Amino acid sequence: MASFIPNKTRKPIENLTAQDLEKCPIWEFAIDEEGVLGQDERWIRPTSKVVVPKKAYSQIVASDFLLTNGNNIFGFMIITTAKTNYEITPGAILLKNGYFPIASTVDLGVRNEPWFKKDRRLLCAAVGAEERAVFPIKYALRVLIAGEIAFRVGNLA
Repeated sequence: MASFIPNKTRKPIENLTAQDLEKCPIWEFAIDEEGVLGQDERWIRPTSKVVVPKKAYSQIVASDFLLTNGNNIFGFMIITTAKTNYEITPGAILLKNGYFPIASTVDLGVRNEPWFKKDRRLLCAAVGAEERAVFPIKYALRVLIAGEIAFRVGNLA
């Protein structure tokens, strides 16, 4: 029967907390466990990794964020190193009152999508600031990517 109960370290990504990322700065999607009763493609698990490995998909990586208004916030970015050009995409900001996806204009074609506008509005409300005081957001990964000697940094417009 125990095989039908999700491992206590597994959880849907939207239930990830800052405390989880403080304990384990790299998480991964538990796609090989989707058959476990109660789990689906949203479920993640902690890893024992201390750097983002090469040839990896969708690693959830602890990150620090600096809002335009100067506020520092904690959350994660999603890193894929499976291809020659690494993909670093917005994840979410983790606050005491919840998980807030970062809707960024990485793909300019989404700016007018209802989900984009909603996610931006919810994030801004959660941090108590207007969009122009939040974006662009600067990020810094808290762990290295394999083979690199400096923490990745960037901007989210």
